[in-house]
Amino acid sequence: AVGPFEELNENKLDYVVGQMHDGIEWMEKTTGRKYDDERLIEAVYDTCRSTSTWAEICALNKAIP
Repeated sequence: AVGPFEELNENKLDYVVGQMHDGIEWMEKTTGRKYDDERLIEAVYDTCRSTSTWAEICALNKAIP
């Protein structure tokens, strides 16, 4: 894991890249559909945006006397 006390190095990056490739291969085999970079980027963007919006909503719901 990469945290405040650990640096990202080549081995860790290679490991994550390998995991992504394995996951993509599994996904394509399971769904019968080809992987699409653009759709992943869009999904990640949408997830980040909705998470951020939810955080704003939670902040607005705080009781202020």
